[in-house]
Amino acid sequence: MANDETTLLQQEDIPFDKLTSKGSPFEESMRELREMIGLDNVKQGIQSMANQTRLFQERSRRGLRNSEEQVYHCVFTGNPGTGKTTVAGKLGRIYHSLGLLSKGEVIAVDRTRLVGQYIGQTEENMKAVLEEAKGNVLFIDEAYNLSVGSDDKKDFGARVLDSLLTVLTQPNPDMLIVFAGYTQEMDAMLNSNPGLSSRFPYRYQFDDYTAAQLMEIAMRLFERDDYS
Repeated sequence: MANDETTLLQQEDIPFDKLTSKGSPFEESMRELREMIGLDNVKQGIQSMANQTRLFQERSRRGLRNSEEQVYHCVFTGNPGTGKTTVAGKLGRIYHSLGLLSKGEVIAVDRTRLVGQYIGQTEENMKAVLEEAKGNVLFIDEAYNLSVGSDDKKDFGARVLDSLLTVLTQPNPDMLIVFAGYTQEMDAMLNSNPGLSSRFPYRYQFDDYTAAQLMEIAMRLFERDDYS
């Protein structure tokens, strides 16, 4: 028969000061993200990702198994001007603080930087970009433009995706790939390629700012630059 007496774990029983240092690089990088205006769903999702990552890292340090393969590449969807590139920079610092990236900077590219005009040029472009992105966040804006459909055999966008798969399939690539763009177009691209979609377990929707949030952003800019 079960014992009627139960011991409840109280908040004061947890030694938060030993689990996390307020001055640690991780906490500092998370503070920068939390201080951004709006984007509540994005911030909550990244916090959950970071918490899970730290849990798995602690399990590994204690010699415990992690049954799930850890993949951290992600998709940012939403309209232009909603903070996707800015968050990518903060995510780079978070990943760097967690030991997932050796540098944590952002390398922002789009189709024009990646896709070549003649046979072999795309591969050359990708080799240079992947070398630059080593240790960093590779932020590919309007990534759906790399996939124009299977009917166009002359388009080299598919070769970019093939090159990216060499990174996406590595267990610890020291690189974070972020696909960014409009929601509908990104969903269509990923749904048409299940193998590619499975390499992006984290998806963050960037909602438009409200009028009040835009005013708050403006006031911060005025204060920062000494306007009145």
